[in-house]
Amino acid sequence: MIGMLLNQKELKEMEYLIKREMDEILFDLKDDRIDHIVKRAMEERYKILFSP
Repeated sequence: MIGMLLNQKELKEMEYLIKREMDEILFDLKDDRIDHIVKRAMEERYKILFSP
């Protein structure tokens, strides 16, 4: 397990970056130009990263 010490400003920046990444992934999953196999791999990684 890896830990980080963040102050309040850094925490807000980290939350913002993670939310932006999540939005990008969700946007890409709706893109018809991306191959189905690639989308499936993205979905699996999304579930791994963001499931409790």
